[in-house]
Amino acid sequence: MKKSILLNILFCLTITLSAQSLLDIYQKGTVKLVPDNTYAQNNDWDEIFTVSPKSIIVRPDGQLVVNYPSKNYYSLFDQNGKFVKQFGINNSSGKRIQKIEAIEAINGNNYITGADNMGNMYYADFDGNYVKSLKLNYMVNYIVPMNNNLIAVSAWVLYKNTSKDFVAIIDCNTNEEKIIWKNTRDVAAERGITLEIPKGKNESNMEALSYHIISLASAKPATNNNSYPFIFFINNCLIVADPKDGEIMTYNTSGKLLSKEMIEHEQKFISVEEQKTYLKKIISQMDNSYINIGQDITEAEEKEIRMQLVKQMEAQINDKKEPIKIPAFATVIKDSDDNLLIFEMPEETGGNKFNVWIFKDGGQFVCQSSFTCDDYDLSIMPSKMVFHNGYIYSLQSPKNSKDNSLQLVRFKLTN
Repeated sequence: MKKSILLNILFCLTITLSAQSLLDIYQKGTVKLVPDNTYAQNNDWDEIFTVSPKSIIVRPDGQLVVNYPSKNYYSLFDQNGKFVKQFGINNSSGKRIQKIEAIEAINGNNYITGADNMGNMYYADFDGNYVKSLKLNYMVNYIVPMNNNLIAVSAWVLYKNTSKDFVAIIDCNTNEEKIIWKNTRDVAAERGITLEIPKGKNESNMEALSYHIISLASAKPATNNNSYPFIFFINNCLIVADPKDGEIMTYNTSGKLLSKEMIEHEQKFISVEEQKTYLKKIISQMDNSYINIGQDITEAEEKEIRMQLVKQMEAQINDKKEPIKIPAFATVIKDSDDNLLIFEMPEETGGNKFNVWIFKDGGQFVCQSSFTCDDYDLSIMPSKMVFHNGYIYSLQSPKNSKDNSLQLVRFKLTN
């Protein structure tokens, strides 16, 4: 790892006194995540999480919100982790908006949701009152509030096996956007699978089914394995971290590129045998599963097409001849002192140990460390693990859980 990485952006990043406490822990080596047993006591998780939660976000006051996929409500927990209420969004007529997307960012007293299938992204307050909406023409991965009523989005548009990824700055007053970074990825090639969509069928449904199959082809199942760029707003600078090639870019609030650096790392690959193993696993998952990808296709039609795609995958098993390059890093999380934690792809599935590089204030390399936990099977991703005042708030599954059900937990960081 290149220790001088991102030094060019230090002029827009400041060193905070509080950063030393977390940095001291990182610098001592392995970081153990220890659950705080005083947090979220007496919650009945089976009753609260009637559906599996998707993600969490922490408010500035320490209250925490849990998101659910394709539901019309969120769950609010107080600073001690006690369940407070469920809430949603009521439109200007007082009627509940159905199937709202997850809350992706908090901007002052309001929150911002992700974009739904129609491109609607809502602003609302925590009493459930609709404030305004934005209209987008793409899917959103991450949203970061900036200043002057600007937000940055990491987004994508899917075209068959190709994903067009980009980062844009959006003016929330005018809905005008400025794309500052973009890239085209061959999603199928990255995951070692190519599919020809059968002709004569609804193209959008087939693209959705094809992408679903490709998304199952995780190079490292212990991670989210996404190559979408991560975005962070730190001390008036927008940082874009692209895991595909390990590129880190810094922009000002006008979208001007200030610096571009490459993370120097040992290149890692998926072996031929691993590719074959993953492909067989996908085939076994697809044989009997009904995905219900769209309204314009029946279950019988989907099954017929799915079997055609399975035959294509079976034919590809023996064609695997070359290793595949995997992303430079698995994920990036910003801690509560504005340090960036860049996590490697785990070497093994189920090891529950995650190597991480620490960058002070997002700029200067400090050390390498690793995260581990004795009590929970860690899932390291920004949607389920957020920092606040030196703690990690997270959705995790306890070890030896029979149903892998998630719980809300607060971790102390210790050595």
